[in-house]
Amino acid sequence: LLTHRSIVYVPDENMTEAEKESEPLNQGLFIIGDAENDNSLCSGMTKDIKVFHDAYYNTQLLSIQVEGFDSMTAPVLQEQYIHSFFSNSIIDSGSSYVMLQNKLYQYVLDCLKKTNPKLLDFIDAFNQAQTTGTPYISSELNLSDWPNLYFTFAGANDEPVTLCCPPDHYWQL
Repeated sequence: LLTHRSIVYVPDENMTEAEKESEPLNQGLFIIGDAENDNSLCSGMTKDIKVFHDAYYNTQLLSIQVEGFDSMTAPVLQEQYIHSFFSNSIIDSGSSYVMLQNKLYQYVLDCLKKTNPKLLDFIDAFNQAQTTGTPYISSELNLSDWPNLYFTFAGANDEPVTLCCPPDHYWQL
């Protein structure tokens, strides 16, 4: 699974369809099946994550880690919700957000605050823009100030598989 955007990136309102299609931030792949046997589809190492249910590509998140900090174990899905939600995480390629369970989100915020308290100002400004339905664009947002996030999932054979989510993936400019 490689997606960069769920919404087309249009930096200039006068762009043609061809220009939008060729924009690098509008590129991505969503491969279901055996990508390793087709080198034209992907280059580099692939990792297999177990899918527990195909409602939204339900997966099992084991932990999350903010670069430079200890990881936090992800809460397991409570038994009463298993038949409705199937697992404690989903991969939804149609979403433009990384959404986290409250304790995991607070862990990320706490780590960011320890890294640089001003990082939370960007999150607050983004949340305010979302609340009012306005776009969030900040010329002061410097992605090199933000840490990588690491998500560890149950792999295809139940081994831990860690994926890195760099800042340019969780901040879509």
